[in-house]
Amino acid sequence: MTIQDIHTTYACIIDQLDQASMKGALDALTHLIVATGKQQFLGQADELQSTYRYMLHYYVEGFDDPQRNNIRDDIRRRAYELADTVRHEALGDISPTYYYALRRVARYQSSDIPTILQEVTLCDAVGEREQHELTAVRLFDQVYTTGFLNPQATDALSEALRRMVGMSDD
Repeated sequence: MTIQDIHTTYACIIDQLDQASMKGALDALTHLIVATGKQQFLGQADELQSTYRYMLHYYVEGFDDPQRNNIRDDIRRRAYELADTVRHEALGDISPTYYYALRRVARYQSSDIPTILQEVTLCDAVGEREQHELTAVRLFDQVYTTGFLNPQATDALSEALRRMVGMSDD
């Protein structure tokens, strides 16, 4: 699948999700996963398809589920997130843009956000201004190219920002 094909299929998925055309969106999402070779996401797509089928089955059978709207909204939200993830993973392998080049580099660096934050603090403490700047740029790149921050990274970034502006919770 070419870069343009990925963008076109992704746009189709998003358009169908925006219009609440769930079956079409989920079918297109499964096609994107298979066509890009990102089979590790098939389980999540299958789970969305199954949940949607069960929801429709209960509706057709006449069950009045008060949670139906919440379930449909959750399927839709998870489909948006999965489409974003698959697109980024697929483009991460082939796109020549700066963003995806940074993502490829970050894949091979072993540092995570909390570790890089510690390095920034250490460089600052010992007065290594040049190394501090390089590490801060690396931190920015890591945050910029991370799809979804995990709770540990979010907490570490929040704490670092509080310290920077003198708003410690102590």
